[in-house]
Order: sequence, then C-alpha cells, then structure tokens
Amino acid sequence: MSFWKLPIIGDVVGMIGDSLNARRRRRQTRLEAEIKAHEKQLEQDISWEALQARNAANSLKDEYLTIVLTLPLIASFIPPLVPYVEEGFKALEQMPVWYRASLGVVIASAFGVKSFVSLMGLKK
Repeated sequence: MSFWKLPIIGDVVGMIGDSLNARRRRRQTRLEAEIKAHEKQLEQDISWEALQARNAANSLKDEYLTIVLTLPLIASFIPPLVPYVEEGFKALEQMPVWYRASLGVVIASAFGVKSFVSLMGLKK
C-alpha cells in the first residue's frame, strides 16, 4: 500500500469541498435575504412617496411652506432685515429638538420628500 493512502486524501478533499459549498450556499441565502429586504424597503418608499404626491395635489400647504421657507432667503438680501433673519435663526436654534424634528416632518410630508428626514439627521 502507498504512503499517501489516496482514498483518505480523496475523502478529506471531498469534506473540504462540501464545507466550502455549504458556506457558499449559506452566504448566497443571506445575500438573497438582504436583497429581498432592500427591495421591500424600496417598494414601501415608492408607495409612501406616491401617496404623499397624491395628497399634496389638493393642498396649499406646500405653497405656504415654500413662501415661509423662502422669506428668510429674500430678507437676507435686504440689509435692514438681515438682523431680524439672524435673530430668528438664533431663536430657532434654542427651540427643543422635538419641535425642530416636528418641523422637519411637516416639511417632509408636505413636499413628499422622505429623504428630507434623513438629511435632517432625524432618521438613522
């Protein structure tokens, strides 16, 4: 009999191959589950955006918020109003976090922009 005992080596190689295949299948299953989760989240995001767009079609709140949000911008170009704009933003900085978060949610819902919440750092 030979020193290498070829049937044992074949068995060991087969076990290693089986182990690698099992690992690959587990990884593939995990990746497929992650892809499905991402697809589901995207579908939910699209549905939410579509609903907000439909709701905004019959509302004046987006026009109102556009005016309110652009007033400080316009006032910043009128020198006598600049101190009022600066003081207004200082006052907003002193507002509780929950109030500023609420404003962000109102603006996001009015414009149908879910990503606005993420931009404001309100959602992780």
